[in-house]
Amino acid sequence: MIVSDKALTEVLGDRFGLWPTRAETLAWLVRLTAEKGSVCMHRLAASVATDAMLASVRQRIRRFFEQVTLEEAAEARLLADQLGLCG
Repeated sequence: MIVSDKALTEVLGDRFGLWPTRAETLAWLVRLTAEKGSVCMHRLAASVATDAMLASVRQRIRRFFEQVTLEEAAEARLLADQLGLCG
């Protein structure tokens, strides 16, 4: 795992109350969406730095979206904090 992914995983896990593996998956999605300029799950899954098979990464991302509901207010606070809009 990239160091920045680990830090992002911790922030997202704390902010959204996610289990570590769910927070790691969200961190992958956040970083890779910005890095690749795409929201195509197949393209993002292929770019995850892991020893897992591509099909396993795709399955993990699919399960994330099926099983995790992010609180909208927490999402807004996270964005505002990252953009420096909070006092």
